[in-house]
Amino acid sequence: MEEFYYSKKKKIRGWKRHQRKIESWKQNVIEDLDMNYIREYQRDYAKLWIHPFYSFIRRNPPNWFNRLLLNEMIDVYLNWYQKMTKENEDFYLKIWLYEPDFISSQIVVSYKAWINY
Repeated sequence: MEEFYYSKKKKIRGWKRHQRKIESWKQNVIEDLDMNYIREYQRDYAKLWIHPFYSFIRRNPPNWFNRLLLNEMIDVYLNWYQKMTKENEDFYLKIWLYEPDFISSQIVVSYKAWINY
């Protein structure tokens, strides 16, 4: 009896489409930073919710894709930094990078009472 090759990895197709998802994620996150929401709840975050990597079974994208994600996260960070400096308050703004589970990384902002949370 022949043995069949079986792999737990699922082949991912459409890399150009997934690269476009990064740009749309960035635009959504930049637009979603509502300063009225931050003034009320004093915190917000943005996770890398990009399908198929951020789903029930999380997969790590390849390193070249992680670099693209990181570049877009830095752009979002700089945009949020400009918005938060206009508030004239101390604030906490960081990019939390998780290793080896890069897809769980996020951008976190808080200020006033939640700055030490």
